[in-house]
Amino acid sequence: MRHFSTIDSYKQRCHSDYPLEVIACMQTLGEISPEHLHDVLPAALNHSSLDVQIAAVRTIGKYQLSSYRQELEELRQTNKVPSLQAAVILSLCALQTNKDFSWCLAYLADESLPMREAAIIALIKYAPVPAAKLAKQRLEEMVASGHKEEMLSAAQIIASTEDPGLQSFLQPLIIYWDADVRRKAIEAVGMIHASTFFPALVEGLSVPTLKNTAAKAIVHLDENILSYLGGNFSHYSVDLKITLAKLFGMMSKKAAVAVLLSNINEKNDQVMAAILESLDKLLYQPAHKNEENVLEDEIRKSLDRIEFLLEIYQQLPVNQPAIDPLKDIINGHIQIIWRQIFFALGCRYSREVIHKIMTAIMTASEDQKSYAQELLQVTLNKLHAKSILPLLVETLYKINYQSAATKEKKDPVILFQSLLDYPASSFLLIKLATIYVIAQMQLVAFKNELQVLAEDENPLMRETALWGLGRLS
Repeated sequence: MRHFSTIDSYKQRCHSDYPLEVIACMQTLGEISPEHLHDVLPAALNHSSLDVQIAAVRTIGKYQLSSYRQELEELRQTNKVPSLQAAVILSLCALQTNKDFSWCLAYLADESLPMREAAIIALIKYAPVPAAKLAKQRLEEMVASGHKEEMLSAAQIIASTEDPGLQSFLQPLIIYWDADVRRKAIEAVGMIHASTFFPALVEGLSVPTLKNTAAKAIVHLDENILSYLGGNFSHYSVDLKITLAKLFGMMSKKAAVAVLLSNINEKNDQVMAAILESLDKLLYQPAHKNEENVLEDEIRKSLDRIEFLLEIYQQLPVNQPAIDPLKDIINGHIQIIWRQIFFALGCRYSREVIHKIMTAIMTASEDQKSYAQELLQVTLNKLHAKSILPLLVETLYKINYQSAATKEKKDPVILFQSLLDYPASSFLLIKLATIYVIAQMQLVAFKNELQVLAEDENPLMRETALWGLGRLS
């Protein structure tokens, strides 16, 4: 049962002098009780604000309020403001009951871009095939014009029609030199589900000027693009995988979880952290024992990597300028691995509690860290507590305070060799930093290792190894 006092409140506020308030209340009223729009539209059509008038005209078309056809026709004949005329053209076509769109065809040659844009959209969406065909011909001319404003308008038209049949018009816009046109074209890909251009969306994520638009288009496409992205995920770069994994956390739960779980064995720690963070955002809980085992395996492998890196960190000499950057990178990488462990734990225990523990651990307060350890102790099962807590304490107090290690110190050369030999693709930055230290310390014994790395498949590794060889020669 509707709350009529609320509806009355919205109706009253639709007569406000403030345009934004009127527009918002009219939109809400349409959503909850469209039959009451008749009580507010006459005043909105005559409001002093042009924005309110446009919103009222669009509302008439959206809700197919044919009783206002005469008012719209009068506006078309008397009002010459292009933005209002454009809204009138679209709404009149939405209300049209016969097949005579000749009045609208006249706007295809209009010098006003908003009015021509509205006519093309309206004819493609509402007119019979012959009239729609003429509109598409005009659209094709705009795409091929080579003029930025015309091409921007063409991309907006394609997006507004939400017609997948217009995919072929996008190619010149997607590859156009101007970033504004490309952004609008990428937006259109998302709106019309143009599967032909899914690769262009992925490519756009790697271009700073296009990244945000491409990300929004991908999230908008949701399940329509998830299978494509999931099938190609393993072939993408690390940075792209991280970006996509985070976007999956904003998409439909069931389909996104399936894609994330299919890539749960990703070798890179930063990618894994993004995957587990998205699973956490999607409130994922293991559905069966196999999924539980996958998470357990990931936690175990992550703990092994932390143990390895902690051992290296504690053994490296302190207060040596050549080595300090390597220690900082190792420290940062350990934090990344801890994040993925906590996100994995969030899928097994109370998310609220695990997030509270994460927040407390990241503070500088000793009391907060002690509180986090106590909370973790009572939250985890015995097996997890036994494997996780000692390593967490060691991380907090041996890394942050550089306590003296009780173990016998190893030769740094052995430590550097261990880092270069460790078979983890996620250690790329650590290995690059190790090469830097080797070059700075003039450790010529590593020449053979660097020569091998100079032929590595990763271009950054190759370049850094060649740089190191140059410093050692």
